[in-house]
Amino acid sequence: TGLQQELAEKTRLIQSLQAELRSVAPPPTQPRVDGQAHGLDEAWDELRMAEKLLERKDAELRTMQDMTGNADKLRNEAQAMAREVEGLEKQREVDLEHVRRLETLIREREQRAGDLGRNLPIRSCQEARVRPGDSTAAPTDNVRPQKVGVLAEELRVHSDAVVRLQERESWLQLQLLRQEDTN
Repeated sequence: TGLQQELAEKTRLIQSLQAELRSVAPPPTQPRVDGQAHGLDEAWDELRMAEKLLERKDAELRTMQDMTGNADKLRNEAQAMAREVEGLEKQREVDLEHVRRLETLIREREQRAGDLGRNLPIRSCQEARVRPGDSTAAPTDNVRPQKVGVLAEELRVHSDAVVRLQERESWLQLQLLRQEDTN
């Protein structure tokens, strides 16, 4: 009985001490586990946010690299087009000079053909000692149609060349206009 009373007293004392300890402070193992879990959750959230930020930055970097690559390609194309335009302008000048020379040559040939046409019958008649309008045929009278035929053929060839060069000039001007429109 005395021993039972003493044991009951000590049990009540331990229970009251445990109740006081629980009310004053949480058990030592519980806060540490809760604190660690809370810290781990925060660290995990920060890690996920950092990963998302890294993914966004990677996407932005790829976009910038694509834009830089496209800008480089566009710059190279623009430089190539500028070189082509420069080449077309030079070719146009060469073609224009050639057309001018052909026009001068054609005018000279036309003048020469006109002069030959006017002078040939009289000269042929003089060589044959025949007056113009005389019905006597001189052997040199058939020279005129041959020379005129040759000159006419030369004139036709040169006229065709001028037409081709004018067509080429028109084409080159059209190309220049198209390139100016794209620039």
